[in-house]
Amino acid sequence: DGSNDPAINTSVRLNPGTGDGIVVLETGDRTLASVLGSEWVFWQTGTPDLIMLKMGAGSLVSAIGGGSAVIILVGLSFGWRLSRRAVTPVAT
Repeated sequence: DGSNDPAINTSVRLNPGTGDGIVVLETGDRTLASVLGSEWVFWQTGTPDLIMLKMGAGSLVSAIGGGSAVIILVGLSFGWRLSRRAVTPVAT
């Protein structure tokens, strides 16, 4: 895969088992050729393309980290509220 400014993207994929291949040259989008190449690999082999997994790893880690932080904050908030209720004496 390769990309350049202004948004020229190329992708070449080969299937050594069948001898099939695909070459994608496109302009206007930084990742379209890579996405198309990745989809072709999945269609040919049934396995995900490692190049696209590497490209998406940063955003995936960010999403997981952000989601984990939200879950922790919500859990701490609920725990704090429950502990406040347990400490408050009940009038008889």
